[in-house]
Amino acid sequence: MTNVSENVVEFVRMNKARDSNTSPPCLSIGKLGLPDLRDRSALRSVSCRTDPIRTSATSDADANVTHRSRAPAYCDPDKAIIQFRMYVRGEDADDDDVTLFAFVACRGDLLRLVHSVFKETNGSRPLRWEQWGPHLTRWSGTEETDTAWTGGIAGQRQIFISGDRPCRIHIRDFNPATVKRAETRTLPLGTESVRLHKEPGIVAHQNCFKENIYSTLPYVETQSEQRFNYDGVLIDDEHAIGLIVSSYTHG
Repeated sequence: MTNVSENVVEFVRMNKARDSNTSPPCLSIGKLGLPDLRDRSALRSVSCRTDPIRTSATSDADANVTHRSRAPAYCDPDKAIIQFRMYVRGEDADDDDVTLFAFVACRGDLLRLVHSVFKETNGSRPLRWEQWGPHLTRWSGTEETDTAWTGGIAGQRQIFISGDRPCRIHIRDFNPATVKRAETRTLPLGTESVRLHKEPGIVAHQNCFKENIYSTLPYVETQSEQRFNYDGVLIDDEHAIGLIVSSYTHG
């Protein structure tokens, strides 16, 4: 879960009901620090979302038709990405003047890191951002437009649009198997529509963080050739969905 007061992502173990008499219902097991803020900047809010953990069959009536068999993309919950959104008030900015920053990380990577680092401690001291963030995250550019809903990610894929309308749709695939196929050239590359990204990404501090933010989590990005007049986009296992804000007003 996110912890605004300490500027960290905190991991909590939820104990089972039968253990409530001997153990607290929630136990903090570790904290991962977020990038250091400037002295006069403030983290207003930080949220995270990920693809829900689903069973393969959606209901008893549909038990013979599994989600895995129908969908062209299926993701193990351990491998799903988590998207974080941070609203930061910049140094000496007005209270209502905030900047949005967003980044993704793989759920399994974070869990394995926390269990490895904090297995012999109570996790009271956070692991500094520099020790984990640059190689386990990928930050979005300021020109990218994602959605504030869970539907902006599905499994290991992230969808967004960029630029003025009409704009192209971008889908980023953080699946290590897809990245490996691109590295070995078993995945068609070499065009603007499909590209492998392994180089460090840089997001300017914008008077919010003490330093620029570097991130290197690799991914393969697919860009639509066609342009669309969408205000936002969603994704699930089977579809990319465009959103248009209605201009209709009453009266």
